[in-house]
Amino acid sequence: MRSIVFLTIWIVLSSTLFANGMLISDPYNERYCSLVKCRVDINIDGYTAITKSGMNFINQTGLVNRPVFVFPLQNNQTVNQIKWKLNGIWHQADITSSPLLAIAPNEEPIGLNIEHHAGKTPFVYTIPVNLANGAEIYIEVLYSQWIECQNNIFTYQYPSDCTYLNYSPLDSLNINLQVVEPRTITHINTTGLGIVTPVINNNQASCSVSLNNFIQNTDFTFQVQLAMNAQNISSFSSFFSPSYIPDNLGSGFFMLNVEPETNGAVIPKVITFMIDHGPNMNSETLSQTKSAVINMINNLNQDDYFNIIDFSVVAGMFSSSPLPNTETYRNLAINYINALQSGIYSFFSGAFDVAISQYNNPDLSKLNIIILITADLPNSGITDPIALANHINYTINETQSNLHLFCFGINPDVNIQLLSAITNPNHGQAFFLDNNEVSSFISDYYLKINNPKILNPQLLIPDYVQNLTEIYPNPLPYLSFGQPLLISGRYQTPQNIDMELSGMAFNLPVSYNFQADLSQQENNQYSFLKKKWAKMKVDNLFNQYYLLDPESSEAMGIKYQISELCSLYGIYSEFATYTVDNNDQTNNLPSVTHNIKILGNYPNPFNTSTTIKYQINSKQNELVEIKIFNIKGQFVKKILQHKMNASDYQVEWKGQDENGTKVSNGVYLFQIKKGNELATKKILFIK
Repeated sequence: MRSIVFLTIWIVLSSTLFANGMLISDPYNERYCSLVKCRVDINIDGYTAITKSGMNFINQTGLVNRPVFVFPLQNNQTVNQIKWKLNGIWHQADITSSPLLAIAPNEEPIGLNIEHHAGKTPFVYTIPVNLANGAEIYIEVLYSQWIECQNNIFTYQYPSDCTYLNYSPLDSLNINLQVVEPRTITHINTTGLGIVTPVINNNQASCSVSLNNFIQNTDFTFQVQLAMNAQNISSFSSFFSPSYIPDNLGSGFFMLNVEPETNGAVIPKVITFMIDHGPNMNSETLSQTKSAVINMINNLNQDDYFNIIDFSVVAGMFSSSPLPNTETYRNLAINYINALQSGIYSFFSGAFDVAISQYNNPDLSKLNIIILITADLPNSGITDPIALANHINYTINETQSNLHLFCFGINPDVNIQLLSAITNPNHGQAFFLDNNEVSSFISDYYLKINNPKILNPQLLIPDYVQNLTEIYPNPLPYLSFGQPLLISGRYQTPQNIDMELSGMAFNLPVSYNFQADLSQQENNQYSFLKKKWAKMKVDNLFNQYYLLDPESSEAMGIKYQISELCSLYGIYSEFATYTVDNNDQTNNLPSVTHNIKILGNYPNPFNTSTTIKYQINSKQNELVEIKIFNIKGQFVKKILQHKMNASDYQVEWKGQDENGTKVSNGVYLFQIKKGNELATKKILFIK
């Protein structure tokens, strides 16, 4: 599924779940060590989870080499530590960041089963010793993650489904769970582990499971039910060592978790469902669309109003104005939906004119929403995407209804730029789905927005606070019952800050005052904050990218920023690029160390010159070389070659090659080499 979320941003989700680690000897021919035992220790404190996964592997591949350890991660998980025991001796890796690493350095495709099992954002580490055939090695990974609580329930999942790999049953699987929550724990459900009896004591819970001959074809989960809560805003922060931060935006990362109260009234909605039944709506897609809309209608709240606008050759309507949510009107609406058939046109502009006219005299005490489901390009009325987007946005703006527009595009034929351009300025979100997930995804997502509590939220920060930057999402979506709002940002100076979250409820202003602790300590429990922030920034950049001509210099610059963020912070997007683990013996590049650090360059992208700041930490007065390469690794220019002591430096590159000729548009590599040490950074040049 392709999705654009938080105001039209891309996210890639997969129905394939991640699973236990792999120790790979030959990724091309799918030769990997046997996993024989696994122990998982889970500690959940609040909504942060620390998982320690210990795995015993035996090398039965017949190969003797330095195997690659691959541990599948999701975008919200960060590895804090990896260590291994071989021949009775413990070893520990030095992990300063979690870049997006390739499983193998060559361009030859790796085995499909390994690729599927690894997922999009695996942690990759090459064990720096040869593993003898028949040898057993114990590898232990410690990783942290944030677990969102929705409708007073949070779910921890440890996918142990190794269907893609030819693993034998585990000799033993041991699981220990410890939970401490600020709220009372009322119940814990488990799946995939047989009969489990957790011990619950108010806000604490625990359970242990030991299984033998465990067949790795299922995932196990813990679903924790919490007591209802009042409005709550909690802060999480960590001030990391600069050597652990791949940019120069500051060492502090913070996140706010805003939980709307789970009782009290919700804001009524006036909601219009727009159904495209044009030429690309085949019988299966149209059937799923009908099912999704019917499900949403059946889940309307008591005080909601609704209507249906359908379009193909012409724009039709269920009612001339929104109707109250009664059983009679719901049944009539369902009959209307079931009678729709595919047509030969897609009259976007006419349908939106009718839908938007529903809000010409808006009741601002209610939340006004349009939900569009489409599989087509406009081929009737206004068909030019830019002209159509301008028309829709202008018409919505004229109503002054504070309208929220959500779009669900099906099939690759829908126009991403069009749906992005109409959702972004209208407080909405756009999602792009495959045919087989239309009904389930839309129905599930609707439950997240169905119970609004606070509209137009804003985070207010005192004027004296100058060092909070890069705060996302921007703007903030409305708060809904049972759905937390996460806000992430960066800081440079640790301090306690008084903040205010304000908004509107029932056409009246509401506000909540709270204090955020911007810690001066490094807290490994919160190491996931780096990935969480980077993911939100990437979402925001996609927000901008899909409003531009993809061939424009501005779009190219944003695309580069997305690629760089994904690579540096180990998150996946369609623009992510993978680097190679320098511990891999097949890679002949010098090893990366902490004696050289590139602090960043400004401006980036650039079109005349850029200044690159870097740091030499070694006290030895050694020769330092700085060179520019193109993205293919071809030499472009030598910037300098001098002996340098430990200090901070900067150097300028004017976008020229060795002959003084301006280089072509594109990505270039800025490389610093000192002895056997190497640091590299991407730079984007746009004329």
